[in-house]
Amino acid sequence: MNEFILIELFGLALIISFVASQGGISGAYLLVPAQIYILGALSPVVSSTNLMYNVIATPLSIYRYLRERRVVKQLALTLALGGMAGSIAGSYIRVFLMGAEVFRVFVDAVLLILGIELIMTVRAVRARKQLVTAVKVLGVKSGRLFFLFSDKVFSVSLPIILALSLIIGVVGGIYGIGGASLMSPILLTAFNLPVYVTAGATSIGTLAGSIPSLVTINDKPRPLGWGCFTVWGLSTRFIKPCSAVGWLVPGLVPPRGGSVSSGELVGRLPTLFTNPGTLSSSKSSNVRTVRLRLLPSGAQERRLRKIADATARLWNELNYARLMQFREGGEVDFEGTGYEFYHRYRDRLGVNAGQVVNLNNNAWKSYFELSRLYKQGKLPKFMNKPSPPGFWKDKVLGKRILRILVRNDRYYLEPINNGEGYLVLKDWGLRIKYAGRIKWSGKQGTLIIKLEDNRWFAYVPITIGEKPARSNPKGYIRGIYEKIQIDKPRGSNKAFIDIGLNNLFAVVFNHSDTAILIKGSTIKAEYYWWKREIKTYQSIRDWLRNHGFESWRKFHAYWLHAKYKQHERLRHYYRTAIRFLARTMHEMGVDEVFIGYPYLVSQDYGNEYNTNIWWFNKIIKWLSEVLQEYGIRLNVVNEYGTSKQCSICNMEHENGRVKRGLYVCKLTGIKINADINAARNIAKKAGYKTPIPRKILSYIVTSNGVKPITPKEGVTTETPQG
Repeated sequence: MNEFILIELFGLALIISFVASQGGISGAYLLVPAQIYILGALSPVVSSTNLMYNVIATPLSIYRYLRERRVVKQLALTLALGGMAGSIAGSYIRVFLMGAEVFRVFVDAVLLILGIELIMTVRAVRARKQLVTAVKVLGVKSGRLFFLFSDKVFSVSLPIILALSLIIGVVGGIYGIGGASLMSPILLTAFNLPVYVTAGATSIGTLAGSIPSLVTINDKPRPLGWGCFTVWGLSTRFIKPCSAVGWLVPGLVPPRGGSVSSGELVGRLPTLFTNPGTLSSSKSSNVRTVRLRLLPSGAQERRLRKIADATARLWNELNYARLMQFREGGEVDFEGTGYEFYHRYRDRLGVNAGQVVNLNNNAWKSYFELSRLYKQGKLPKFMNKPSPPGFWKDKVLGKRILRILVRNDRYYLEPINNGEGYLVLKDWGLRIKYAGRIKWSGKQGTLIIKLEDNRWFAYVPITIGEKPARSNPKGYIRGIYEKIQIDKPRGSNKAFIDIGLNNLFAVVFNHSDTAILIKGSTIKAEYYWWKREIKTYQSIRDWLRNHGFESWRKFHAYWLHAKYKQHERLRHYYRTAIRFLARTMHEMGVDEVFIGYPYLVSQDYGNEYNTNIWWFNKIIKWLSEVLQEYGIRLNVVNEYGTSKQCSICNMEHENGRVKRGLYVCKLTGIKINADINAARNIAKKAGYKTPIPRKILSYIVTSNGVKPITPKEGVTTETPQG
C-alpha cells in the first residue's frame, strides 16, 4: 500500500472516530462505506480493518459500563456466545465465498437497514422517559430473564436473543462490525428494553464477536494499516464514549459512584455559546470587572458628554456605512471602512477610536457567523434569525446613547484610599474623582464609561495577578487582593443546591442533616413594585406624547429611572444572597458544590417569572465567581425531573407536590419541603447520598443583608408590657 492511501485512511479514521465517539460507539460501520466509496477498497481487508478498529475501541466503553454496574451478565453472555459463533461463520463467508460486487450490494443493504432502525430507535427513545436507578436481576425462569430497573420489571427471552445474536453475528462478520449497531435498535424497539441496560451488553457482544472474526479473516489478509487505531486512541483521549446514545464533553465531573441517564450532563459551569456542562473558559476565569461611580465637576461633565457623543457618532456612522455595503453587496469592507472612520474621528477621540472600530468589527463578524449557522440550521430553535448590529440610539427620544471606550494604556487610576480616588484620561487631560472600592489587583483592560440614569459609571476589567506591559507601567491596578482565591476550604464536604424563586436557594449537605432555605419573596415584591411604577410612568408618558404635551419627556426620564432602579435593586438582592450563601458554606467546611441548572427552561417554558424576575443564569455565574474566592469548586447538574422524583423512595408520585413548597411521599407518608426534595435528588444525580434534613435554617434577603427567620432555640414570643 502506498503512503498516500495511508494518509487518506488516517484522515478518514480521524473524522469518523471524532464524530462517532460522541455517540458512544466505535464508528466501524461508517468506516466500511468510506473505504469502499472513497478509497475504492473492496477486498476482505476492509472487514479486517474494521474488526481491529473495534478491538481497540470497545474496551474503553466496556470498562466504563462495568464500573457503573450497568452490565446484566446473563444478557451480555448470551449476546457474546451468539455473536462469537455467528461472526466466525460470517468471516468465513466473507473471505472464501463473497466477491467484491456482491459485498458492495451487501454493504448498501446493511446501511439501509441501519438507517431504518435508527429512525425507529430515535422515536422510541424520545417518547420514553425513565428514572435512572440501579439494575437488579430477579432471576431466569423458563428461559426468560427478569430484571428490575426504574421501578419497572423487564423480561426478555434468552433463546430468542441467542438466535438473533447468531444471525447478526453472521452479518457482522461479513460486514466487519461487532453487531452492536444492529442489535441495539432491536433491543430498544422490539423488546422495549432500556438503553441504560443494553449499552453495556451490546458492547461486550461487539468485542466478543470481533476477536474471533478478526482471527478468522487474518488467516488470509492482514488489517489495512494501523493509523486508524492510533487516531481512535487520540479521539478517546479528549472525547470519551459513555453509552450507546450519550456523550460527555471534556472536563466534565463524572458522577461519584452514581449513574447518569443517557444524554444527561453533569459538569462545570456552562458559558455562553457552549454546550451546557462544559468548562468555563480558563482564559477569562481570572478577569473581574470593577464598577466605579464617577463624580465629575460641571466642566468635566460637559466634556464627558462631548466625548461620549463623538464616540456614539463614530459607532453609528461606521455601522450605517457597513450596513449599506451589506445590503448592496452582501459583504462588508472591514479594512476600508475602519481606516476611513478611524482617521475621521482620531482628532477628537485619539487612538481610542480604534477601540470603537474593533468593537464594531467583532459585532459584524459575530452577525456573519450566526447567520451562517442559521442558514445551516445549527442554531437552537429558540433563536430567531440574526439581525445586523444596531445603533447607539434611544428610540423614544431619538438621542444617541452616551458611552466612551478607552484603550487600556490611555488611562490610569490614582487611588486615595480604599473607597475613592481619581481616574486620569490621558488623551483628554481629564482627572475625574471616583467613588468605589477596588477589590482586585492586576492588569487593566479596555475602560468603558457609561451614562446610566444621569450618573457616570466606569467599568474597569482587571486580569487578576497579571502584570502590564513594560510600556505601560501605570496599567497595573492595585486593589486589596493579588489573587482570586483569598481563603482555603475548611473541609471536604459537599453541598447540593436547587435554585428557585420562592426559595431562592435550597441547600442540603452530605455530612449533616441541616438544610438551608433562603427565601426569594422579597425579590418578587421588589420586582412587582417597580413594575407598577414603570407601567404608571409609561402610560402617562405615552398619553402626554400622543396629545402633544412636551412634558412627556419628564415622564420618560422617570420611566428610565424606574427601570434602572428595578434592575439595580434586584441585582443587589441577588448578590447579597449569593455572598451570604458562599460564606455560610465555607464555614460549614464545603469544598465542592453541585447546583441544578434548568436547561432551556426560559426557552421552552418562558414566562415572566423565569425570564424577567429569576436570573438563574447570572445567579450561577456570580456564585461561581464568589466560590472561587474560597477555593470551592462549582459543578452544574441537569435538574430535569428532580422536582417530580421523591428523594425518600426514589419513585415519581403523581400529585406528590400537594401544596406549594410541600412534597409528600405516597409510599412512606413522609413530608418534605419540595425544594429540599429537589436538592436531594440533585445530590443523587451527582452520585452522593444526603441524610433527610432534621433541621432547616431559613433566611430572607433584605436590603440590609440576609436575615434569619428561624426562631432561636429557647426563645419564645413574649407579650410586651404596657
